Amino acid sequence: MLKTVIEELKVNLEDLQGSSRRREISQARQIAMYLMRQHTNLSLPKIGEALGGKDHSTVMYSCEKITQQLAKDAELSHTLRLLSDRIYVQSQANR
Repeated sequence: MLKTVIEELKVNLEDLQGSSRRREISQARQIAMYLMRQHTNLSLPKIGEALGGKDHSTVMYSCEKITQQLAKDAELSHTLRLLSDRIYVQSQANR
């Protein structure tokens, strides 16, 4: 799943798992957290752990922020739909 986010949003894994606050990196990280929450049964702490040891409250905040942005940002909504579709196709191929 992280590979899909990395490829689509053109960031690297080190940045995604790091502590950079650059807008494009932090938004990619928030999107990854949101998608992991939507497409897996991982707990908030496990998602945070996968993204560089972030706290569960950071994951919760990120998911809430993306949810709020979806309502007003058509481009983000389109991006998330594309990513979700790719994640679904990959999960079906891995069965």
